[in-house]
Amino acid sequence: MRDRTAPRSSTRRALSRRLAAGLLVAGLTTSPLGLAAEPVTTAAAASAGAAIGDVVTLITGDRVQLPPAGQALAPRIQPRRAWPPVSFTSYVEDGDWHVVPSDAAALLASGAVDERLFNVSELAEQGDGDAVSGTPGRTLGAHQEPELYDLTVSMRDRAGRPAAEPASATVVDLVSGRVDFIGPGNPTLRLPPSRYSVTATVPEPSSPTAEWASSLVALPELRLDRDREVVLDARETSRVLTTVDDRRATDGSIIAATVVDIEQDDWPVTTWVGAEPRFSALYAGSVAGVESAAFGFYVRSTLEQPLLELTALDPGLQVPAVWESEPLRLDGEHELPVVYAGAGRPDDLADVEVAGALVVLRLPGEVPWDDVHERIRGIADAGGRAVLLTAPPTGPARSAAAADSVLDDNPFALPTMSGFGSPAQRFADRAQAGPLTASLTSRPASDVRFDLAYPAERSIPADLQVAERRRDLAAMRASYHGGANTGRHYVDARFDAGGYDMELGWDSPVMSPSERLEYFSPGSWTLYARDWLWWGAEQRIELRRRQAEQPIAWNRPVAGPGFGGSRIDGTDRPPVSWADGLLEVEIPLYSDGDGRARLQAPGSIEGIDDGTTRLYRDGLLIGASDLPGLGGFDVPERSGVYRLTVENRRPPDLTPWWPTSTRISADWTFRLDESPAAPPLLAVRYSPRVGLGNVAPGGRRGVSIPLVVERQRGAPAHRLTHVAVDVSYDDGASWRPARVSGAGDRRTLRLDHPGHGFVSLRARIRDAAGNTVEQTIIRAYEVG
Repeated sequence: MRDRTAPRSSTRRALSRRLAAGLLVAGLTTSPLGLAAEPVTTAAAASAGAAIGDVVTLITGDRVQLPPAGQALAPRIQPRRAWPPVSFTSYVEDGDWHVVPSDAAALLASGAVDERLFNVSELAEQGDGDAVSGTPGRTLGAHQEPELYDLTVSMRDRAGRPAAEPASATVVDLVSGRVDFIGPGNPTLRLPPSRYSVTATVPEPSSPTAEWASSLVALPELRLDRDREVVLDARETSRVLTTVDDRRATDGSIIAATVVDIEQDDWPVTTWVGAEPRFSALYAGSVAGVESAAFGFYVRSTLEQPLLELTALDPGLQVPAVWESEPLRLDGEHELPVVYAGAGRPDDLADVEVAGALVVLRLPGEVPWDDVHERIRGIADAGGRAVLLTAPPTGPARSAAAADSVLDDNPFALPTMSGFGSPAQRFADRAQAGPLTASLTSRPASDVRFDLAYPAERSIPADLQVAERRRDLAAMRASYHGGANTGRHYVDARFDAGGYDMELGWDSPVMSPSERLEYFSPGSWTLYARDWLWWGAEQRIELRRRQAEQPIAWNRPVAGPGFGGSRIDGTDRPPVSWADGLLEVEIPLYSDGDGRARLQAPGSIEGIDDGTTRLYRDGLLIGASDLPGLGGFDVPERSGVYRLTVENRRPPDLTPWWPTSTRISADWTFRLDESPAAPPLLAVRYSPRVGLGNVAPGGRRGVSIPLVVERQRGAPAHRLTHVAVDVSYDDGASWRPARVSGAGDRRTLRLDHPGHGFVSLRARIRDAAGNTVEQTIIRAYEVG
């Protein structure tokens, strides 16, 4: 498949305008569900008006988070329900992202709903993804053509029966990129002659081994030069399954996706469907003997320990369930009595002894969410231990409440789970029938992690079952440092398939501080870790089969200015560089001690950081931004002596979970001529030896601290003529010179550590061309 490197000039301009105007806005959502995001990381084409991380809710209840404008990520999707799985098709049309759930595709095909209801870029720009109404009768991609043919698509499930809704087929014009949808009730499209690819997602009946199942059936390429009938038969599919030789790794997520390349567009069309291995099954296949150079397919899975296991001890019934209020879980292993309390109203609780018990509620779907909170509060007052909702509320109120719970804004009074499907109903029936005991095991994160990727080209392989052995995979010893934001972090990974990235799109939780062994399919990966922000640190790495354990550390100090990593628009342009007559500034102020870029969170985005960015030329102020380290400055005449200042404050009293790097400032001077080279900026990076808690040993003299002078890529490099560092142990109230030894860009700083407290560092660097930086980090790291 051809390289899908996308043009980014328009998205860069849009980003610059928002930076210069101080209009960056972020939306943050994290899903408690097993399948929570769009897995394909093809280059995004979000509209110019879409802000970073905008979140919209479709009329189907599914929540979609847009990537930053121009970043090489597709939208992330939080399905409205965990089970049964819903498939999604994502594509770009006229620069806007569209996301279509399978259960809405038939409505689009019939013209009953407007395509704009699923234009997430437009919904984000309008600022209300829940209230946009469309005009019935507009069919996606409809336009007049002089010659049209009928394309009729019949879909059958694995039992050979005609597929029922929400089965759907996505029809893609391989030349123009036009996208249409077909449902069981509207199987025929009137289309112009061209080459098409068709992918169907078909729900399957439940079985003793899978409560929910789905099939992905594809016709890689079809030439439409006359009326044609196509049968997509799930009996031609095979089971998609990956397993590993670690009995703990029985949970996680697995997806199968088709990626259709377009001749006249840089953006492929992706259709994917997912499964949770314990309770659902996934099948995939393509029409025998049909291949296409424009067609790609992949299987991507993450296998871990189950985060929540609920089992009725008699008769051993496992229930698929998720925590509704993520901050209020009942972690550990528990054996609990189970009682049934109807809908949880006061009269339902009158004759039920709930003290110390897991209380099962069977709620009608339209119970207002405030009432649910009130009923759970009544159970808590009566001494209940936890709650299981076997028919959780649905609709807009449910979606809004789930978002509040996920964002820790609206937790329940008790640890509360939602159970799904017939197992949950059988569990409720069993609790209602009489005494019942259940085993509950909850983990904040898994002790193991397997990230596996299997790309294919031209068609879907016949054999899609893989049993991996740890000795054949690439192993990494990953340490997740705490101290700054101890608690839950989230990790993800993208696999480079040669023409597109394979991303599961579901962030897995990991605790910090902690350490664990992680396994990956051999190949090129981009590893990703974040804490409380939507963006985080990335590490691109090449992993080899059967390699020795490779160490990797996340969130290690000192957090400070850095010039490594990608920009938030996904490009490798320098953090301070020229674009369309502007000097764009996007300096990651919280890059970690290993040089991975991490961006700050100004008050206009997350309400966390406060500061400024100012640019001077020949002593005169030519631009200012109230976003620390971020801005776009109009510089019509390039030559001159420039001064760029950045200040950022993260007060410890307002952010107790972030004890270090509480104030960061940098003052650069540099000379520019008319050349297009990036400005020759310098940054200082420190890497003290700390434990997993990010605390260095206290009470020691002559401690060696590695120091690296980092240069902005693409800028002319000059010999360093002066490197000096001052140290403070009273948060910058007083300073004293520190000893610096060595030569070149790598030096050694020697400090005397007090018994406990914080170390602040101030560096002054100058090169042979007269470029300088004075960089200060208050509370750079902790000792104790």
